[in-house]
Amino acid sequence: MAAGLVLGFMLFTFGVIGGGDGKLMGAIGSIGGLRFFAEALAWTLLIGMVVSILVLAWKKALFPLLRRLIKAGWEAIRWQLEPSEAIVEGEGHRIPFAIVIGTGSVAALIAETAGLRLFAGF
Repeated sequence: MAAGLVLGFMLFTFGVIGGGDGKLMGAIGSIGGLRFFAEALAWTLLIGMVVSILVLAWKKALFPLLRRLIKAGWEAIRWQLEPSEAIVEGEGHRIPFAIVIGTGSVAALIAETAGLRLFAGF
């Protein structure tokens, strides 16, 4: 539970997720310990990535974002990137992340029941 709360509130402090999402991560951590929390976090990140790509594609913002990222990467390779240009600002496409955290946790429970683990040695 402590690992979930610490990570959740660190992400909240940086404005990545909301406070309720941070507390939800603590609750997920209390379900099955550190190993389950790591599995649920991995599934949450995978599902969150897919949902983010789908939302950006739906809002027709995926390709502009990819163009900015490629340009910033190319400029960084050439050492021409100014610190102010390194920030890729979002257009305000918010995703209710509690749904993604819950879905990732359910996926981790299903995977654990089926004997599938992303971190086999953990």
